[in-house]
Amino acid sequence: APSRRSVLAQVLGLAWPVVVEQTLGMTVGLVNTYIVGHLGAAPLVAMGLCIQLSNLLIALFSAVGVGSTALVARHAGASERGEAEQVAGQSLLLALAVGLIAAVPCLLWGRSLLTVLGGASDVVALGHSYLLAVGTTMPLMAVLFIGNAALRGAGDTRTPMVVMGLVNLINMGVSGSLVYGLGPLPALG
Repeated sequence: APSRRSVLAQVLGLAWPVVVEQTLGMTVGLVNTYIVGHLGAAPLVAMGLCIQLSNLLIALFSAVGVGSTALVARHAGASERGEAEQVAGQSLLLALAVGLIAAVPCLLWGRSLLTVLGGASDVVALGHSYLLAVGTTMPLMAVLFIGNAALRGAGDTRTPMVVMGLVNLINMGVSGSLVYGLGPLPALG
């Protein structure tokens, strides 16, 4: 039987990259808030409302991710590599489907949802544009979240951490460049 110390070391070895990954996931929103916060109150409120809506949809990805983690872990733990890979592949296909479904509210009902949440007309107009952009990326976000969950189920907690680090770097560069303009890119606000 493994000692308590070795179990603790194994748990901490798997857990610390997940803590860093989750922190990096939140950092994307913080960076976006920082960037948009310099544009004024209406853009910041619009983005805040949009983040609340997108977080509801991301919760769906997390739920599917938990199932993927459990199934991949079950097969990986039973040394059934082929079955674990099959579950991971099916999870990614499911991620695309769930991501497409999650895009619908953003793309079709974004203006109405922001109005129901109490957004003023200027906030709704800005938020609608933001939701259109976010909605188009929902399938990719689903693949990111659910793919990372499948990797964690296979015992690889470091790759998702690295992926989220790259997501942060890309987000900082692209968001800052598109909001403020960089080189030939116009400042879109």
